[in-house]
Amino acid sequence: MKKIIYSILLITNISFAQDIENDAQELLNIFLDQSKLTLNDYVIKNDFKSLYVLLNNSEGYSKIDFDTKGNIISYLYNGGNPIKKLDTEYDENNKVIRMKYFNLQDKLVNETHNIYKNDTILTYSSKDDSLLELKTQSKMVDLNEIYEKNNMIISLRKDFDENGNLLKETLIQDKKTKSKQYESVENEKYVTITEKDSLGNIEFTKKYLIEKRNKISNKIEYYNDKSELPYRIDTFDSNGLISELYFDVSENKFKEIIYKKNENGILNRMELINYSTNNKSFYNFKTNNKGWLTDISKDKKVNYNFKFILKE
Repeated sequence: MKKIIYSILLITNISFAQDIENDAQELLNIFLDQSKLTLNDYVIKNDFKSLYVLLNNSEGYSKIDFDTKGNIISYLYNGGNPIKKLDTEYDENNKVIRMKYFNLQDKLVNETHNIYKNDTILTYSSKDDSLLELKTQSKMVDLNEIYEKNNMIISLRKDFDENGNLLKETLIQDKKTKSKQYESVENEKYVTITEKDSLGNIEFTKKYLIEKRNKISNKIEYYNDKSELPYRIDTFDSNGLISELYFDVSENKFKEIIYKKNENGILNRMELINYSTNNKSFYNFKTNNKGWLTDISKDKKVNYNFKFILKE
């Protein structure tokens, strides 16, 4: 739950290489992703004003408020998190222009504001107007730079082709450069990693297989630079992802996540198998007749309740 403020704002496709820790944020992300939903569309479609998440194993709760466009405008967490409240302001073009962070005593502790220039977003500290982050996003390039005392400390650039396929990643940190060049050959994807020192001299380079697709069995295998065999295998059906199987460093089965959906394609059950301990956990996602998520239970014990408030 402590990470909900970050992940719910930036909902992405999530796969777990570690055991799930009954985290409401992670489980909500899974529900939305597996049900092919986004939080923004979910809010607009159902005309939600607020979302309460109640933690049954503690006295904590969170409250998220939305505007008419489905944007998060306020986040409140009562449960001991250092950041208790976050308020977000948008302009008439639905762009974030200001974020305010409050502590447990509801005192403003940090504030940032954004300036937009074409495809670039510049984030500044409202305290001293120092540059914190630069983001540029276009069809062909994504660039993200982090600054400290107006000096860039890390930069990540991603280059894409006309079809949106990732071609190259370039990471610059501590004056060193690490690049990843991607290429696809039929159903296989390869990456060439090159590391350079601050003077541009090559210190390391290696090419290896990272992904293999089997269209007949509907499986995708994932590899890293140390594995001859895949460390993860995803299996799909016509409704999307149905299982994720992970392997440990010895290439033995380590963990598997299995997703079950109802006739409407909405996630209603998830099974987590830990092969190293022979433990199984079952997560149930309960929805009402409108398809709203109402609670999530683990092994028949309700852990989290979700209550949506409609706009008047």
